Amino acid sequence: MASRLAILRRDKWTCRMPVCLHPGASGGPDRKIDPKLERGSPWAATVDHVVPRSLGGSDRGENLRAAHALCNQGAAQGLHHGVRSRTVPVRRGPQGGIITDPYDRIRQAERDRRASA
Repeated sequence: MASRLAILRRDKWTCRMPVCLHPGASGGPDRKIDPKLERGSPWAATVDHVVPRSLGGSDRGENLRAAHALCNQGAAQGLHHGVRSRTVPVRRGPQGGIITDPYDRIRQAERDRRASA
């Protein structure tokens, strides 16, 4: 499991949620996370699972991302107004393959399970 601080540093203290709820000074989202904020603040630093553990996601670094506490909570409660809040941008996987949807692996495992039954 990657440490919380390592994930926050890797993501440069920036909220990596597809929809950041923090109101910026310019009216758009302010994705920067203030490392000085204490837990309990809605804008404090948290680490989010891209694929939730309940759906087979791991605690490995490639499945974790930095998020504001409120953005992370909003994703868990589905408050992002119809946006698939857990979908991540295209990125490279651990073996160098392109990952466009973190749920693909779960869907494939379910198809394989049904085919073998």
